[in-house]
Amino acid sequence: MFKYISEILQQFSPTQKMLALIILLIAFVSVTYITQITKTPEELTKTITLQRQRMVEDQNKIFDLSRTIIKLNDTILINNQNCSDNALTREKYYVDKLITQQKYVTATIEEIQKLLDNKPRRLEMIRLDSSVSVKRLEIPDEQDVNIELINKKLKQLKNKLKE
Repeated sequence: MFKYISEILQQFSPTQKMLALIILLIAFVSVTYITQITKTPEELTKTITLQRQRMVEDQNKIFDLSRTIIKLNDTILINNQNCSDNALTREKYYVDKLITQQKYVTATIEEIQKLLDNKPRRLEMIRLDSSVSVKRLEIPDEQDVNIELINKKLKQLKNKLKE
């Protein structure tokens, strides 16, 4: 009789097509909701109980994840503090080392000046790569000065700065 559905649909008028769609829609909706309405009270209670159990399990998972997030956040804060403390300790160590070197250099220069016995002198210092070295030492009157002792002090100063 009819080979294809399209041939059947072509024979319907637009109002008949609308009526057929409405009937199909009502049939689908009624089948879907009638199965829910016809459930027995035991089935409904069982469904509600299962949903409550799932809800409690989900809440427990959320609480566990919240605790985990708090622990990880605390760990991050502690590690950040430790990192900052380590950086400050390291910087303090290097500053203390530089201060110690500067004191040593100053003491050595003062000893050299004492050896010169207030003779006219000129002592220039330069700073290279955060270490102090004597650039030039001019002594106008060499007869009264113990040059060997000054050279010895300068060598000690250079060796100390190399460390």
